[in-house]
Amino acid sequence: MTDQSAFSKKKIETLAPEKTNLLEEMNLPPQVISFLRKNSKILQIGIACIVIALIGSSVYKHFAEVKKEKSTALLAAALVEETPDTRQLKLEDVLKDYSDTAAARWAMLQLGHDAYEAGDYPKAIENYTKALEKLSSSDSLTPFVQYDLAYAYEENKDFDKALSSYADLAKTASFAAAGYLGMGRVYEKKQEWAQAKDSYEKARSYDAFPVNVKGWVDSKVTDLSEKLKIKN
Repeated sequence: MTDQSAFSKKKIETLAPEKTNLLEEMNLPPQVISFLRKNSKILQIGIACIVIALIGSSVYKHFAEVKKEKSTALLAAALVEETPDTRQLKLEDVLKDYSDTAAARWAMLQLGHDAYEAGDYPKAIENYTKALEKLSSSDSLTPFVQYDLAYAYEENKDFDKALSSYADLAKTASFAAAGYLGMGRVYEKKQEWAQAKDSYEKARSYDAFPVNVKGWVDSKVTDLSEKLKIKN
């Protein structure tokens, strides 16, 4: 007779306690248990997608931070470069490698400033325009770029475009006086005295100028009033 092993398959099955089900142990309603069993594969896929999304978000945030640090470091290196040609190349590297960063917007702005200082007004206009396109209307940097662009147009004798840019600037309350002042100056260059006088009068209605500047605007209004009398 063959001795039965205490660990034979049949013996183990006989001795093993009845299997328990985790879902039943959680006291879930039968309908819920049935749904979970039928859709377990779909639920597993859904959970996997959520986990992947969370990991992806974490990786993206890390990548964005690294990108920000690298672009800022490259911009800083460009700004301290004293040789204009080398500085321009480094600024262009920022634009090429990190075009969608805040550093790229500052690089465009600096390229505009450098071109303006060199008397290359068309190039300055090009870079100021590109920088402006990257900014929203609510960005605190926008009116400063609008002013730089308007001034570059004025220096390049593109008077109509300068007037349009100064008018855009005047829509921002804290820059309205500067906008109207620029419009007055351009209208004078065009010898359109009535429009110049009107712009200066609008400019001096704002309490944004030091006393000496306000006095200068007052004298402009007086001079233009005299010119209009002579003209009429």
